[in-house]
Amino acid sequence: MLEIITGYLVLSVILMIIFIEINKEQLYEQYLEIEEEYSRKPSNKWFNFYIFTHFLKAPMLCPMIFLLILGNGGKLLK
Repeated sequence: MLEIITGYLVLSVILMIIFIEINKEQLYEQYLEIEEEYSRKPSNKWFNFYIFTHFLKAPMLCPMIFLLILGNGGKLLK
């Protein structure tokens, strides 16, 4: 059972890395929109935290990211 969970966690992180690499520009734009909404100055520290939260959500988002990669190459739809 532990092997299955470990394998799923590794797969989810790998898929998240692929997803982040494909959608770098859009993720950065989303981060800037968040900073603009709260009237804060963008910083590299908070952008890294924003990306880190994506990795924390990776196990929950893994099936959706997999379907997104199969459907249209992993690009976010606007």
